[in-house]
Amino acid sequence: MTDVNPLGSDVDLLTEGEAHAREPISITESIGLALARVPADALRRPAVEAIARAHARNQRRRAAILKYADLRKRLQSAPLDYPDATQWNGYIPPATINPGESELARSPKGRLSQRGKYTIGEQANDDPRRAALLEISRIAWDREQAAKNLT
Repeated sequence: MTDVNPLGSDVDLLTEGEAHAREPISITESIGLALARVPADALRRPAVEAIARAHARNQRRRAAILKYADLRKRLQSAPLDYPDATQWNGYIPPATINPGESELARSPKGRLSQRGKYTIGEQANDDPRRAALLEISRIAWDREQAAKNLT
């Protein structure tokens, strides 16, 4: 079944029977399938739509960065060290994180909550990989804006 893909991609949406016949070949296809299955009035619809928007944003960011050879090389250098720049999916981790119990059980920072679980609360994400991705993304965005201003 061909339908309008909510992600704006050329990927055809599959019927549920077709979807069970094989695994989705991409995350774009998987999200499209999820959106096709969720009724418009379902409680989880906004969450699935938010995932679709985030994925589309990641894909635009990835395309903007992969256009430039120097930015592709930065994806392949420390601290990111991707063997191939095209392996990066466009995702930049969030500015704040809330480490899970399994991570905190090994950390001196963790403390037991009232429920007996290790907790620490939200922390700034100071991972150098996040900082590198933000910098690369900012450079690509600046270049895109400069190109728009020239036209």
